[in-house]
Amino acid sequence: MRSLRLTLAAMLLLPISMWASNPAHAWGHLAHRMICAIALMQLTPDQRAEIDRLAARFKTPDGRSYRYFTQGCTFADTARGKARSGARGWSRYAIYNNWHFMNGPRSTRRISASLCHEDCVLYAIDYHFKNFANRDRTEADRAQALLMLSHFIGDAHQPLHIAFEDDYGGNRIKIQSSIYRSTNLHALWDTDILRTALGNDDWWDFARRLNEAISNESMLKWRTDQPIVWAQESYDITTNALTGYCDWQRKLIQTVCMSNGETLNIDNDYRRYAQTIVMKRIKQAGTRLAGYLIRSLD
Repeated sequence: MRSLRLTLAAMLLLPISMWASNPAHAWGHLAHRMICAIALMQLTPDQRAEIDRLAARFKTPDGRSYRYFTQGCTFADTARGKARSGARGWSRYAIYNNWHFMNGPRSTRRISASLCHEDCVLYAIDYHFKNFANRDRTEADRAQALLMLSHFIGDAHQPLHIAFEDDYGGNRIKIQSSIYRSTNLHALWDTDILRTALGNDDWWDFARRLNEAISNESMLKWRTDQPIVWAQESYDITTNALTGYCDWQRKLIQTVCMSNGETLNIDNDYRRYAQTIVMKRIKQAGTRLAGYLIRSLD
């Protein structure tokens, strides 16, 4: 198993594009760091050292640097927030605003590569991977691409990042629960499901246990899947009736996935369902990120 972790390379990335919209939240910082930690655990010591070295080469517009790769995995969200607020020197990141997610018509069943218009999460993965893998770019440019690529691979695995525009990926769907603190469905999937599962455990140790639970067979399968498959996986979870985001209904000449507009009750059955999915998505994202890093470093 260990030799497979160290030598397996990701399959070639297909040119990808999809939809875009404007949700208010992003997959939480904890999830992104755990995804990047799992990816590091699947690299050789030399590969891990190179990733940390490159990450440390990046400087934010206000002069900040990241000592560790796992710290820099949240940079894309920081950049988005700073650009939106008009912070000095951060406006160049506004172009990435829609690259954290994608949305499509409520009649969508299968994810199509034709609707991205170079402004969505799967385009972001393709764009930043090419920049990171390009040894003719400066190390500072490659370092920024590394941090962006790592973040957007994580975002593609948060189910409600592949959703619909009119409710901002579930931000407008209210929830009630005695288990979680979130008040809307998107925030629940972004942060609370993982935070509650983690409890008082150390996040790095938690990530290590998730990584150790990944079989050779799963690792091979996940690394050979293309990003459009990742998006379809997320979308299928989003539109599953058990998620409570929408229900498939017949409307005139087409079937659409519609929200019933009611507050969603989050109970222990829902917790078990969602927690199982979130743990798997983090393992998948970390494994797929590792494949991209290995390919870029070869």
